[in-house]
Order: sequence, then C-alpha cells, then structure tokens
Amino acid sequence: MLALSVLGAACAKKVRIEVKAGYQEPLNIFTVVALPPANRKSAVFKQVVKPVEDYEREEAKRTGREITQKQAARKIKESKLKKMQEQAASAKGLNLDSLVEQASSLAGELAETPVSAPTRCIADDCTPEKLINLLGDQGGRIAVLSPEGDIFDLMAGRYSVNRTPNFGVHLKGHAGDTLRVDRVGRAPEFIEQPALTLGLTVQPEVIHGLAAKPGFRGRGLLGRFLYSLPPSNLGYRDTNAPPVPDHVYELYRGGLSVLLNLSNEMGEDGASVYL
Repeated sequence: MLALSVLGAACAKKVRIEVKAGYQEPLNIFTVVALPPANRKSAVFKQVVKPVEDYEREEAKRTGREITQKQAARKIKESKLKKMQEQAASAKGLNLDSLVEQASSLAGELAETPVSAPTRCIADDCTPEKLINLLGDQGGRIAVLSPEGDIFDLMAGRYSVNRTPNFGVHLKGHAGDTLRVDRVGRAPEFIEQPALTLGLTVQPEVIHGLAAKPGFRGRGLLGRFLYSLPPSNLGYRDTNAPPVPDHVYELYRGGLSVLLNLSNEMGEDGASVYL
C-alpha cells in the first residue's frame, strides 16, 4: 500500500488518469497501513522510500550550485530595489521619474522570476503552513511519507493556540483544488492544481482515534485515505525469511527512476500535458 503512494508521488502533476471522456483523476493518493509494534514497519518503510530519498539527494547535489547562484542573484536584485525605493523617497523631478521607472522594471522582473529552491520530494513532521510553502517551492507537488502518525496531530492543531484543526491544504492537495492563502505578515501563496501525497505506516490505535478528532470525518478527510490493516504475524513469522530478491528491488527502483525523471511538460495554455 505504501508503495502505491510512492509511485503516485513520483508522477504527481506529470500524469493524470482519464477514466472516461471529461473525467480525469490525479495519481497522488493518501494511504495508511496500520500494524502493531514490532512488525517491522520502519524497516519496510525505509526500503520502499529509499529510491525517492536517493533521487532527492542526487537532484539537490546536481542542482545545488545553480540554485545557490540564482538565490544570490535574486538577493542582489532585491537589495538594489530596496536602495532605489529609498532614493526615490527623497528624489524630485526627473531623477524621481527615472528611479521610479527603474524600480518598477526591477520589481516586475523579480515578480516574474520564480524563487529557486532545492529539490524536495518528501516531507515528514510538517505543519500545514510549512506544507503550503513546500508545495509552492516544488511546483505544486510534495509527498508526506512517514513511519509514524504525527501528521494527524499536526492536522488537529498541535501547535495552534486554540487547538483548531487545520487541514485545508490536505483536502485541496488531494483533490487538486487551487490553493490561495493570504495571511497577515506573510507573502500570499497561489498554487494551481496542487498534488499532495500521503503515505503513512502507523499503529492501529492511531486509526481508532481519528474519528474522534474534530472535523476529520465531517469534512471528508478520513474518506480520502486508502486503509490497509494487514494481520499481525507476531509470534509465528519466519525469522529467517529470505530478503526481497535483488532483481525485484532493482525493477522497483528502475521503475521509480523512470517516473521521477518524467518531464513535467506544459501546453500552450500553461496546463500539464497528460499522458
């Protein structure tokens, strides 16, 4: 089940399924696997997620220098803009007109230049506010993959003063509804067709407590997950079971690599080209 989320995350926003004419669905999904402790959830989780972590690390290394250069160039332009604005505040006549024109041109250039950020595919212990930032930085797609269920506490408002639930980004990220966030003291966030993936391996008690969390059932969050509750094999499992065959794991890794490296082509109207 977790592998389904990983596969969906690898091609989120790059591929959509056309069920029938006029009806398309995104591939990013929410999954939860529940098993008692000592069932090797963490070990399996690491193996399933490792190819994505490797890709993330390699991409960050490959693009690190270029991103650092772009970030430095942006900071220089921002400093120049601030200096122009300060000079324009006390300027007069033709000098004022010139500074205003230069500042407007530079501001427009900055507005049209996306902020460069290191490649991220996976998040874990992530607040809803930070999740919005990550979606914005990563072109509208990110996966929350975790061997624990802490994300549910964050949705329920763990860090909120009034313990107010906050999972609007999860609802919209699942359905691909446009995210528009305007808050005091923060730059506005506008993310079109966000693709959020969730893949969690938790203990059964976490699942049992979800329905009691305010709003989780009524707002449709719980209905968006695919649940798997496999039987526990504690006490009778084969302690000397053979590992996953190398060729099987390499097929899995290779398939993920193909999906992760799919180009996110855009059509003339700015929409993704669906395969």
